[in-house]
Amino acid sequence: MRCLAQQGFQPAVWWLVHLLAVSHARVTHFDAPAASGMLWAAAQLSQRSQLPSDKWCADFAGQFWSQLAGVSVEQLVEGVWGAVKVGYRPTDQQWASWDAAAAAVGWELTLQQARDAVEAMRAAQRRVPEPLLQQLQREFDQRKAARAAEVAAAEAARQQAAAALAAQQQRAAAAAAAIAAHRTAAAAGRPQQQQQQLSAASEFVADMAKQGTVAAVGNSKGRRRRALMAAARGSRGPVLVLQSLGAASSGASGGGDFGGAGQARAAMA
Repeated sequence: MRCLAQQGFQPAVWWLVHLLAVSHARVTHFDAPAASGMLWAAAQLSQRSQLPSDKWCADFAGQFWSQLAGVSVEQLVEGVWGAVKVGYRPTDQQWASWDAAAAAVGWELTLQQARDAVEAMRAAQRRVPEPLLQQLQREFDQRKAARAAEVAAAEAARQQAAAALAAQQQRAAAAAAAIAAHRTAAAAGRPQQQQQQLSAASEFVADMAKQGTVAAVGNSKGRRRRALMAAARGSRGPVLVLQSLGAASSGASGGGDFGGAGQARAAMA
């Protein structure tokens, strides 16, 4: 019967009554643990509906309450819960013996066992003992405190994660701003630098033109060499040599370069 109840078997009430009647007829000796298991299984199999308080129920409950000192805490709760659920109503003396047995084990009941005991007492319209209520309150307070601690820990973790994300976003924004500023400065500074270099080259060429005829302008190694040779022969006037103007157009030249070669030629023209 216990195995059927644990497996969730749901028989018809008549089948259950027949099973209990056959069991009662074939059992010659009842003890409290066996009676407790029978009462619990009967209540489970009856889908917690109240069955007629027949002779077998009275015998099972009588055996259960006559030897409460020898049952475990689990059997103590199962017996009283099963008896009440199948319709048996213990006498005041039987309730007193049950209370004494529960007090002897120090009310060492789990939360579910305590709930089952309270359910049975309220179904039988009995006053719930104060130790049992205190135990339920303790269990409730402990679970409530544990839940509050879990919520607080989760909130702290969430705030920590949010702070870390905000710091990461702030660092990313600062890095993006620095990159944008660098690009803006580079984009604004390069043409200005090239314009300054071209202006300086134009002024230098104009000054040389005032002093005399410019013989040659070199912007590569070969042209510089030819210009210097022409100046050495004296066939032309002064010579102006501009070093590596082509390199300046790619941004790799030093402070003495004058921007792009084409721009330099246009300025000197």
